[in-house]
Amino acid sequence: MTLRSSLRFAGLVFLVLALAGMAAAAPRWVSLNGNPAEAAAPVVQVLDHSAARTTLQVTLDGFWVEDVVEAGETFQVIQLEGLSGTTMAVGAPMLPTINELVGIPVRSDLRVRVTGVQEATLPGYRVYPFQTPTTDLEADLPFVLDAAAYGSGEIYPRDLAAVSQPQIWRHLRLAELHLYPVRYNPSSGELTLARTLTVEVEYFGTNSHNALDNPVTRFNPREAAMYRAAVVNYDRLGFRETDTDEPGTKYLFIMKQEALAAAQPLIDYRHAQGYQTEVKIFPSTGFTTEADIKNYITQLFQASGLEYVLIVGDAYHAGGPTAVDVPMHWWSNTYSDSWYVSLQGDNDYYADLAIGRIVYDTIGELERQITKTLAYLTTPDVTSNWAEKSLLVAHMEQYPLKYTQCKEQIRTFNYALQTPIFGTAYGGAGATNQTVINNINNQGTGLLNYRGHGSQTAWTGWAPGNSFTATEVNQLTNVNKYFVHFDVCCDNMDIPGYNGNCLAETFMKATNAAIAVNGAIIPSYTIPNHDYDKEFYKGLYNNGLWNIGYASNYANLTVVNVHGTIGQSNYRTYLWLGDAAIDLWTNIPQNLTLAYESTINLATQDFTVTVTQAGQPVQNALVCAQSATAYARAFTNASGVAYLVFSEYPQAQTTVTITATAHNCLAATGTATVIPAAAPYDITLNVDPTGSTTIPAAGGSLAIAISFVNNEAYPIPASAWTDWIYPNGTIHAPFINRSFVLVPGATVSRNVTQTVAGSEPSGTYTYRGCIGTYPAGSIFVSDTFPFTKLASDGTNQPWVGQSTLSGWDDDPAGLEAAVLPQAYSLSQRPNPFNPETVIAFALPQAGRVRLAIYDTMGREVAVLVDGFRAAGVHEVTFQAGHLPSGVYLSDLQAGNVHLTSKMVLLK
Repeated sequence: MTLRSSLRFAGLVFLVLALAGMAAAAPRWVSLNGNPAEAAAPVVQVLDHSAARTTLQVTLDGFWVEDVVEAGETFQVIQLEGLSGTTMAVGAPMLPTINELVGIPVRSDLRVRVTGVQEATLPGYRVYPFQTPTTDLEADLPFVLDAAAYGSGEIYPRDLAAVSQPQIWRHLRLAELHLYPVRYNPSSGELTLARTLTVEVEYFGTNSHNALDNPVTRFNPREAAMYRAAVVNYDRLGFRETDTDEPGTKYLFIMKQEALAAAQPLIDYRHAQGYQTEVKIFPSTGFTTEADIKNYITQLFQASGLEYVLIVGDAYHAGGPTAVDVPMHWWSNTYSDSWYVSLQGDNDYYADLAIGRIVYDTIGELERQITKTLAYLTTPDVTSNWAEKSLLVAHMEQYPLKYTQCKEQIRTFNYALQTPIFGTAYGGAGATNQTVINNINNQGTGLLNYRGHGSQTAWTGWAPGNSFTATEVNQLTNVNKYFVHFDVCCDNMDIPGYNGNCLAETFMKATNAAIAVNGAIIPSYTIPNHDYDKEFYKGLYNNGLWNIGYASNYANLTVVNVHGTIGQSNYRTYLWLGDAAIDLWTNIPQNLTLAYESTINLATQDFTVTVTQAGQPVQNALVCAQSATAYARAFTNASGVAYLVFSEYPQAQTTVTITATAHNCLAATGTATVIPAAAPYDITLNVDPTGSTTIPAAGGSLAIAISFVNNEAYPIPASAWTDWIYPNGTIHAPFINRSFVLVPGATVSRNVTQTVAGSEPSGTYTYRGCIGTYPAGSIFVSDTFPFTKLASDGTNQPWVGQSTLSGWDDDPAGLEAAVLPQAYSLSQRPNPFNPETVIAFALPQAGRVRLAIYDTMGREVAVLVDGFRAAGVHEVTFQAGHLPSGVYLSDLQAGNVHLTSKMVLLK
């Protein structure tokens, strides 16, 4: 059973008290569990998940009620602890809702039904009506009460649960689940409360609406963390977390040719870090429109899991075409960059990747922003805890409510991972512009957060007689303590409409100040803004989404799911200036240590890098090894070890630069020599179709005969796997992958069936069988054949849901009985030898290994292995051409096991 608290932020989430002119009494807690003193958020539990249904249960222990007087009449505002969602029919009773995202099958239809409810009824309520939503720019609107709704004798809402049409978020197909545990009969004045509510989201038939074609089933750790934080049943969906993911472009830079030289240092840094980069010049042939930009982003996302986009260039649309370097898209009511990353399905408001923009008027301005960004990434101040701090700034309106209350809810939330050292500058409590300037200059802040009113050039009137403008920004002296600014107000980001530097641009172009700003182009809605602000902090400090682009995407999920069309408006207008791939410093940056072999022969070795910090392994560090002819990236496992797989495989010996980065750690670098495999073993492999190689549009299967033989006179440790190469050149993850020791002279033959899902794209594929080392990326031998999947064949064939392989026996003849060694062993061949011998050692379990060579006097003459090794059989070559003839000892230390073996060098 998965348990999930629906608590967003402790304390009441104000909805009505933000409205001026309303008299209100203190809120009181109404308990449903007999404990009147203890407020508790609703708890959502996932009881079960399968291909047929997801079952959830909500437990409601009570609610908040607050008496308010409007137009001489007393109403009650009903709220659930920590939640802001409500029904949204203007003038009808405003009742709290619980909103969750549910992962659903890739093509199924769905419906929701209530399977159990325990209700309590309370009389004597006059529930406050939902009012017309306003932006932070608008004055309060006239009070609205729908007489027909309040004259009704029917319970409202009618249903306890509703589910949306499917949506797609990056790799997941989702549905928005809306629960209504508090309902109301306006005529009788009775509240009906679901103390427990059990619902099933049922999956049946087929629904092509936002069906997810070619679904990905394994995610890197940072993707998995984002999904886990947002999707209530993610851990039940059966996805695998992998330390390696699909090869190809991860970071796309779009710019005019004139910007390339200035941007190149940041491009190079991200490429070396592990975000394989591509630069697309705008305009260029076939790349001249907004649609071209979005289509190209979509192509890279589908081919290689693109993660980030950085647009470099202005978008001053009010100045005409010549004032636009790279355009934004006009989306409904605002110019938007969010449109470029809403890639899948109709009515799509779920960002599939993170996007930012750097705006400049002169190359000098661009160079300054790139230099600040790189200084933030590589040479931040490490002498103080400035990065651990977050300065909260609130407009004075309705102090201590509205904007100040939003800041206080951020400040007092019980974060699971880290609570920042908060500073406050509340306009209603006496703070001034100088308060903000002094705090940043004297103490520093890693995250500056403003909530209030804004204009194109200021935090407008946020404190008595104070507006924060370019004059104040240019007084900041925070050298090497640059901050990220999360700026939740209206208009500060009006790049398309303001002829000059809007306030967000000023923060970025200043000598100091910010290296990234998130703000709104047009007036944004007040209540969704509160949630956006709070959920961004929760994404960072509660869920560990330290990447600012991922954290804001996470926050927008709540904004859209809870607030409907006004949430969608906010999603369209918010934008990152700066690099959305920034990993926010939240503490004093520390140093990493790398351990790896200086020379790696891919024919016989895994390429591993061990990352530690202060002697402890670092999990989920990103490690990249790259040169002009080779590229590999991986994340470290719980032991701090990254297994690097070359997506760009070296064709000749090359020296790679190794870069490792992790949260709150400075990048560590080194170099190693990589020797590519050159078919070191004599193995015969045949992979042949035994039936049709044409797959219907709805999917089908391939019958395949696989056979291989070890032609060597000794056992070969290896892996065998099958995959296919898509028509666009990307490679599917292995359908089967078996590690073994291949017995000399034995032939292994198997007849297997490979299904091809209907969701796979049409075109000509290459099916491939490989023997080598996986995941190290060394292929000893491979064999292929082509097959075709039709786009449409005019027939009504059964739909094939998944691409899988069956018919392989885990213990086939010709392979040693154990997939992994059952005991430690140490041997060499040949023996005697001249001038080299291959030393083999078997490890039944992974661990740190040291293999050294000694002469008969006990002197160490060589260290062949010193580091972490996976379970299995490993080989290393001992070159002894420089040593005299004689007896030598190989000495293996693996954990508590110590083995030695004698060998003779004869010259």
